[in-house]
Amino acid sequence: MISVLTAFFVTILWSSSWVIIKFGFDSISPLSFAAFRYGTAFLVMVPFVFLKKNRAQIKLLDKPIFAKIAIYGLIFITFTQGLMFLSLYYVPAITVSFVLNLTTIMVLFLGAIFLRERPNGVQLVFIVFAILGVFLFFYPFDFLGMGIIGLVFVTLTLIANSFASILGRRINKDSKLSPFIITTISMGFGSIALIIAALLVEGVPSSLSFTIIIYILWLAVVNTAFAFTLWNFSLRHLKAVESTIINSTMLPQIVILALLFLDELPTINGWIAITIIFISAMIIQVYSSKK
Repeated sequence: MISVLTAFFVTILWSSSWVIIKFGFDSISPLSFAAFRYGTAFLVMVPFVFLKKNRAQIKLLDKPIFAKIAIYGLIFITFTQGLMFLSLYYVPAITVSFVLNLTTIMVLFLGAIFLRERPNGVQLVFIVFAILGVFLFFYPFDFLGMGIIGLVFVTLTLIANSFASILGRRINKDSKLSPFIITTISMGFGSIALIIAALLVEGVPSSLSFTIIIYILWLAVVNTAFAFTLWNFSLRHLKAVESTIINSTMLPQIVILALLFLDELPTINGWIAITIIFISAMIIQVYSSKK
């Protein structure tokens, strides 16, 4: 029971990040915000690498796995997180969350190609439901009114997140490294590249307000480093199906938080589509985790 509550608490922290990010855009540009968050989180996590149990893990690193983790960091931190911040800058949080929940479907297709993991009949049925949900959510397809640049960023985020999921699963499957070591190394490479990108695109921030510093520290220390540690603790005691279901609750959580704090209100079509995607994605993930 404690593990379930802990995992659910972590999803609440992660979901709240979306609201904090939206608030932060009043004081800082998106790429700089992302760079500060993950750069700071990396600095917080680095000292723990030198703990005895983690030093033993470092000895397991060889050049091929190190290169894979570095690439994973570039895809998951630099591209996925950088693009997600850009998406949230231009598009409502509910829309971004809705699209990113399609990662499950995208990963299923990519898994069939790269990991030879074929979807079963139930998964295929709910993939069809999910596609119908997407059409319903965006109907009547007023993409110009929604902002083309935002939708481009959201689509690229979905693609990057899907490839990151595939590569992350491959690394965890092929190596004996702990998730903490993989996350810390990948975050190091990804955050450095993200900082460089932010400097090239947005330049050096003129100043940081006290509020944005608090946002950055909270997101980096609490919602990233601390939340990741708690999540790993919960995974020691939860079955894969249980963690999958708990993680799936982030979509309705983000919808509720966006309603309360961001004044985002889905249409009737939107509510139905969100329900369809939530149920479809969760069932697909449950069947995948059972494998």
